[in-house]
Amino acid sequence: MKLLFPLLLINTLFFTACNKADLNRSGLKFVKENYPLIPIENLEFALKDTMPRLGVPHVGLVYVDTIDGIKAAQLSVDYLPEKDSFVLYGYDQHWVDGYYLYVLEMKEDTTLYYRKNLKNNDNFFYIGEYDFRRTQNEVALISFGDTTVKDDIIYYDMHRDSLRKVRGNNLPPLPAPTQEDREQWKSMQRERKDGINLDEF
Repeated sequence: MKLLFPLLLINTLFFTACNKADLNRSGLKFVKENYPLIPIENLEFALKDTMPRLGVPHVGLVYVDTIDGIKAAQLSVDYLPEKDSFVLYGYDQHWVDGYYLYVLEMKEDTTLYYRKNLKNNDNFFYIGEYDFRRTQNEVALISFGDTTVKDDIIYYDMHRDSLRKVRGNNLPPLPAPTQEDREQWKSMQRERKDGINLDEF
């Protein structure tokens, strides 16, 4: 009987380690099959996160890599236990060249590529400026109560499929959303429950 407990403990630890390793390998396999342009050969598992994202239980897997000794790369994949499926949360690369920090970020359906001037912090966008603005606007609204950005948030969300593909830098301001856009957007937010205070819209 005294021997049984240590054996059970060893078996439990062994199978837990195997399941964890299998989940990590399955995450990389998902990326390889669905996003063949993302280099995964040298990625190493870094950490596992189980905090809910937008109220949805998930297991966040993070892998890291250094490319050519210059570029720091990070891959984040979510495993959704309820659906027994993976989704790409994001892949990014950062590197410095002279006075510029270059940032390349890929999400499931969005690419952001820009350089930041390290002297004056100005950004120059190759693609994804509207998506970048959308993220900054939500931070401004939730963290600082800046309600001047709410029209841009609504318009971007309602026309995201085309706006996320726009290339170029210093893009023009977005037009005001229609009343139909506003009502449809509010319905979408009630379903998402992601923390935006709808009373401000």
